[in-house]
Amino acid sequence: QRYAKKDPATFKIPDTVFQDPEMTDQTNVQTREILTSQRGLIKVKLMTSITNKMNISVLAKSLSSSSHEITIAYWARFSFLRSTLVNFIQIVDESARISVAQKSREASAAVVDPALLDVDDEELSDQGFEVANNTPHIWVMTEYWEYIDLLLADLRTESRKFLICRSKYRSRFHLFFKNCLEADLKQYSAGCEGLKPAFEKVTVNWQRAIHNELVW
Repeated sequence: QRYAKKDPATFKIPDTVFQDPEMTDQTNVQTREILTSQRGLIKVKLMTSITNKMNISVLAKSLSSSSHEITIAYWARFSFLRSTLVNFIQIVDESARISVAQKSREASAAVVDPALLDVDDEELSDQGFEVANNTPHIWVMTEYWEYIDLLLADLRTESRKFLICRSKYRSRFHLFFKNCLEADLKQYSAGCEGLKPAFEKVTVNWQRAIHNELVW
């Protein structure tokens, strides 16, 4: 939303919209609704790709329209989303186990399986759980995008150590997503050697503007 306000022409939004508080609020609400809907569709398609073991080319086509210029950078981001979803599903399953253990503790007459109570805070933290006051965060599937935001925030924080040189900052991102794509190709694209996206670089102005301004 901040980027849309900064560069409304990219999204074909009249400049006057952001000069009117009421119209700005309406635009913000509509933007959130569209993003929520699109995020839901993306997650469903990622789940389908995992179940059907789609190679990255097929996944990319399912996540984009014919007007999008899909490059290797997009493939890398899509592979990141897919691998993260696989990990997140495991975290949600672990959260369910922890939730059962917590409820068992609270039930005075309950008989608790000792295995359910064997929860190590350090191990949970390493797996992505937030532990506060010895109570880990219980993740649910609807929090997938919040989890993505946390991972990207951590990546940015780590990469800022190299802010003395912007090229090194970007290279950290490039290496991270390159590794995601290589792992994805090994897992889902065995026997599909020679796969490559249709475009080497983005030429569409609005895509290039978003990619340059909102790189992740």
